[in-house]
Amino acid sequence: DLKPFTIRHIKYGVKADYARAFGMTVLNGISQVLGDKFDDRCKKAWGRLWTRVSSCVTRALNVGSNLVIVSLVQDDIDNFIEAMDCVPRGERFETLTKIDVNGEVVSPLDWSVMGGQVTIARWVIDDLCAIRADRNTYYYGRETMFETHPGLVSKICRQMPHLLDNMLDGLMWHASMVVDSRVRVNYYVREMYGIPTETV
Repeated sequence: DLKPFTIRHIKYGVKADYARAFGMTVLNGISQVLGDKFDDRCKKAWGRLWTRVSSCVTRALNVGSNLVIVSLVQDDIDNFIEAMDCVPRGERFETLTKIDVNGEVVSPLDWSVMGGQVTIARWVIDDLCAIRADRNTYYYGRETMFETHPGLVSKICRQMPHLLDNMLDGLMWHASMVVDSRVRVNYYVREMYGIPTETV
C-alpha cells in the first residue's frame, strides 16, 4: 500500500516533478550494485516496476498538493490562512480536521500539533472554536474537532501544553449583554468531562 508512503513524502515537501530524476538515480544505483547481472531483461523489469510505482505516487502527490496541504508542508501560516479563506464556511471544519489525499485521511490539526507547527496549530484551534453565524445557521467546530480527534486534549498536553489556553478559551462563550448584573456564560466541556447526569 503506497498511501502512507505518499503521505509521508507530501509532508517532506516532495513534488511529483522529482519522480523522473529520482527514478533515473534509483535505476543507476541498482545497475551499479548488480553489475553484470543488470542485463536488458533485468533493466526492463526494474524499469516497469519503477514506472508503476512512480505513476501511483505521482498521481497521489498531485492530488495531495492542494493549497492547505502545501502551506502545511511549508509551515506557512499566511498561505494557510489564505487557503482557508477559499473554503466555504460550511466546509471549514471538515477541511481543518480531515482532508482526503488519494484515499488517505490527513488532519491539518493533527499534522500541525504533532509536527510542532505552533502558529498553524493555534490558528486551527482558534478557528475550530470560533462561533460564527449567517442567516441560516450557527457554525461551531467544537463537535467536529473532538469527534475526529478523541484524544486531542491529552495530545495537546503532551505536545503543546501552551495551546490549552486557546482551546479552553474557545470552549467558553459569554453573552455581550448584562442582565440583572449578571453575564450568561456557557462552557462547552462535554467532550472532556462527559455529562454528570449520564451513567457510565
